[in-house]
Amino acid sequence: MRARNITTEIEVRPVYDLNRIFEALDGANESGKRFVLDIAGTLASDVNTGRPTRLQPHVSHAETLKGVADAMIERLLPVRSDVENEEQDN
Repeated sequence: MRARNITTEIEVRPVYDLNRIFEALDGANESGKRFVLDIAGTLASDVNTGRPTRLQPHVSHAETLKGVADAMIERLLPVRSDVENEEQDN
């Protein structure tokens, strides 16, 4: 949107920084930067990838849904019990 002088900050990074870029993006990318990989200038067989990242594998969709369902059941069972008790009292 150059008409209003709104621009995006772009940072060219080497390929071996890919995991660091994913860390930044996974952390909400508060800087708002767009990252561009310099593949031609940095792709080589002797690349040092540096220190390990904090990124962890995500759980499967099925595990996530099961966790949500279990949490909902935990919260709804007491409500159901309260409703049944009220019905018995009336």
